[in-house]
Amino acid sequence: LPKPLSDSFVKIAMKWFTPLLVMSLISLTQSLRKEDTENDHLRQRSENLRVVQVKRVCKSEACLMPHRKLYSQRLSNTSVPINSDGSRVHPNELGEQVTIGFGTGEITGEFAKERVCFGSDARNASVDALQDAVDYNPLCVEMSIIVAVEMSSQPFKSFQFDGILGLGLPGLTMSRNFSTFDVIVHSGLAAQPRFGVFLCDGEFGEQSEVSFGGFDPRRIMEPISWSQVAMEELGYWQVRIRSIRINGEVLEVCMDGTCRGVLDTGTSHLGIPAPYNKDFEKRLQMDAGDLLDCRNADAPMLEIELLEGKVITLYPFNYMRRLPLRDGVTVGSTEGVRPKGDAAAKVAGVAGSARFPKARKPFGGASHTALQPVKLPEPLGPKLFILGEPVLHRYYTVYDWQEKKVPRGEKNMMGCTWSTMPIYAKS
Repeated sequence: LPKPLSDSFVKIAMKWFTPLLVMSLISLTQSLRKEDTENDHLRQRSENLRVVQVKRVCKSEACLMPHRKLYSQRLSNTSVPINSDGSRVHPNELGEQVTIGFGTGEITGEFAKERVCFGSDARNASVDALQDAVDYNPLCVEMSIIVAVEMSSQPFKSFQFDGILGLGLPGLTMSRNFSTFDVIVHSGLAAQPRFGVFLCDGEFGEQSEVSFGGFDPRRIMEPISWSQVAMEELGYWQVRIRSIRINGEVLEVCMDGTCRGVLDTGTSHLGIPAPYNKDFEKRLQMDAGDLLDCRNADAPMLEIELLEGKVITLYPFNYMRRLPLRDGVTVGSTEGVRPKGDAAAKVAGVAGSARFPKARKPFGGASHTALQPVKLPEPLGPKLFILGEPVLHRYYTVYDWQEKKVPRGEKNMMGCTWSTMPIYAKS
């Protein structure tokens, strides 16, 4: 991790949010021995990778859910147990472990080198009809991965996805061999050092998508404008925020010029720096009345103006929870999980705890916003916004691994995303 980041800062930051996590967007496949392919429905994901002969699998409740597809080193032709530095773990040797904080939970994992493939031959009719626009063939690379051997019940028991694909910048990775997109770029398999994220909530059967080596022009409807990544050495896809407006009124929070926002597909809410979140809630929250869907409320428009002039516009449909809350009902936790002993990080110090302010009690029958208070120290905080699903469900985002310009052109909208927001960084 880059200096001068302190271990305590990293612990707090990593427990609060995860850097651009794309979950359930694409399938991750593994190479299996031919004679074992009929058994690939078995729990194959979490076998202990300390030594080749080990047969202990993940016994955590979250690993044993019936819908969970598991990874098995034993069934893989291409898996090699390694340490965090890439050195091979030989038979009868103990490999390293790492404990990583994810929201209110933790994952303990071991390391392996594996051939990982992205994409699938399975396509729906709409994809087949537009095959000339995007190449859907599987893409395979050899890279380092973390294999979970323990997972906390909360929140992982309720998750439907089987893995987490980290797409943060190299500053957050244990080494470049763990950086998914960096490996893809340096393997020469990416047509361009960019990827695009099309994120839907699936309410109407839409499918989310991540495009490697470029972006899908069918997904955007306006000219592309670029924003420079801020403090890229920290590893997050951050953008600088010039101002925040609610119903056209400029709020005080960003007047000093220190606001930034992190784009994060692993966050379901819009993170607002504390204590300013209270003012946001007061201005945006309203009586639900007879509404059954609060996203249809006649509530104010929220605008986030980036340094380059791009304005992210959010409407009630984007930032409201779907259902109104009654008196006495609260959603989510206001307390972070603190690591037990030195279990926070055995390698590279990447787990920790978050600090949350006390939550406001929602009004009776109120249309409740999908906002979450954020309290982080420097250098990420204190005025850090987390641009999660409320932003990413509305905007198609493009991420450039290097600093370069992209041709601008009007494109047609497709699916659930209404606009485009590209950002770029040097790497």
